[in-house]
Amino acid sequence: MIPILKPILPISLLLFFTLVCGPKRVERYYPNADMKLEYAMKDNDVDLAKEAIKEGANLNPVTKELMGYTPLNYAAALGEVDIVKLLLESGANPNLGDVYGKTPIMSAASLGNSDVPLGTYFEIITLLIEKGADPNASMTHHVGSNGKLVKGNGKNALIMLLPGSPTYRAKERMNILKLLVEKGAKLDVIDIWGETPVGEAIFSQNFEAAKFLLEKGANPNLARELERSANTSLIRVARYREKEEILPFLKLLLQYKADINGRDKYGETALISLAWNNRIEEAKFLLENGADIHAKTIYGDTALHRAAQQGFADMVKLLLDHKANPKIKDKDGRTPLAVAKSFEHTKVIDLLKAY
Repeated sequence: MIPILKPILPISLLLFFTLVCGPKRVERYYPNADMKLEYAMKDNDVDLAKEAIKEGANLNPVTKELMGYTPLNYAAALGEVDIVKLLLESGANPNLGDVYGKTPIMSAASLGNSDVPLGTYFEIITLLIEKGADPNASMTHHVGSNGKLVKGNGKNALIMLLPGSPTYRAKERMNILKLLVEKGAKLDVIDIWGETPVGEAIFSQNFEAAKFLLEKGANPNLARELERSANTSLIRVARYREKEEILPFLKLLLQYKADINGRDKYGETALISLAWNNRIEEAKFLLENGADIHAKTIYGDTALHRAAQQGFADMVKLLLDHKANPKIKDKDGRTPLAVAKSFEHTKVIDLLKAY
């Protein structure tokens, strides 16, 4: 016979686990109101934040304890919407940046906390804009190669919103994008690394965002001369080496007047990049839409030179079928055949000899 437990046992256990394991605030010693506010940010503790504010906490510091963030910046980054509301209502500056010049609207646009409910960051950005946050504010500093803070950055909320998987918080991301543009965010901004909003959308394979930006007038040819290169959006797409579907993006960019023969700092065009990466279908599309088959880099190599160097026989055939000159020479006087021979690409050598 199974004994019947007395009611007092489960009640006692429940009381024990409630007292020992239940939710409660960790008791800490706070030497001042500012530190109390810092812990409120870290713990997402609205009541503690209210206490700190009532005790005179500085709402607009840039503190080492919060990694250089202001309390509002920190709360915005983590998606702490109730604390964001409290801080804004209490007079926190919505445009005060951290040590990098990153403002709360940029922190929220980064969509950094995947654990908060969908729509949280949209709500935070809406609150910030209502309180005067500048959608065009940009970061002022970055960490240099020496590990120290140096001037120059240029990233803004739009550029920070668009990297990452297009499926991550997709609806919320688009709602934020539309909100920022509606509130006057500039489309043609470029940071010191040459990144633009439309370029980031395309690089992230976010077709919906890229199309929206282009429809609103974003310049697909915006680029900056950099030490490494000056990629237009078209060239950036053409440099995909993996199996990403890029043809829809090429078509979209040409629809919105992307320069099919635009060049980077080294004279490389989208067609040359496609030849290097063996993107047959995409190269054919550009050739059929006016790509210059004989465009040369600053080293004198053409798309045919690049395909020959890589040993891509199908790409070589495509280019030859579209009247690429097999006798064209680079700056060292080498023809595509000479290049293929130097890399011992037998199939390519045979193809080029036949033309």
